[in-house]
Amino acid sequence: MNKTPYPDWVLSHKGKGVEIRHFKGRYYLYKISSFWDKEKQKPVRKRNVCWVEYCPKA
Repeated sequence: MNKTPYPDWVLSHKGKGVEIRHFKGRYYLYKISSFWDKEKQKPVRKRNVCWVEYCPKA
């Protein structure tokens, strides 16, 4: 049983450095990276522009 809120076909595109978002019935993949913020003394995630958009087949 899959415990994630995403279907298996979406999770097949998930990998290192990739974030999945679901918005208004569409799935979006973002390239992400992180860097150390010296002021906050913690890692900060940087989300780049939308990489791929997937629409579920109705």
